[in-house]
Amino acid sequence: FTSLYAAYDKMPDDLKERLDGAFVMQGHEYGGFGRLNLDIALEDMHHFRQPLVVTNPGSGRKALYLSRLNTMWIEGMDRDESEAILGPLFDLAEDTASMYEHVWRKGDLVMWDNLACLHARTDWPDGETRMLRRCTTEGDRLW
Repeated sequence: FTSLYAAYDKMPDDLKERLDGAFVMQGHEYGGFGRLNLDIALEDMHHFRQPLVVTNPGSGRKALYLSRLNTMWIEGMDRDESEAILGPLFDLAEDTASMYEHVWRKGDLVMWDNLACLHARTDWPDGETRMLRRCTTEGDRLW
């Protein structure tokens, strides 16, 4: 788990200003690993437009809203410019200083703020079962 609030807080102020109101294209290839193939036509994958920075309606705190696995480009920029900005932002989002790795024990329950948290799993031992439950709370649309 890594904090996207912390990633936003670490951004230089001039970059925060430049990206205020920016949107990104997010995509998803089922079964894919690593960065998306940016040459795939949008109509051939699940995709959606989202803000690059979101504000938590409860706290007013801002967070980056991106992922190396899903964020394709920043709208209104050519690919090179977008990649030059996204690369360092991905690095901020994946900074180990803002990361928590849970060591699982029987009966554990982990909850996180899906608005501002990157999360992933590591492998688990053969023969063990992984059980997940999702709970979504009510709220207004964020954008």
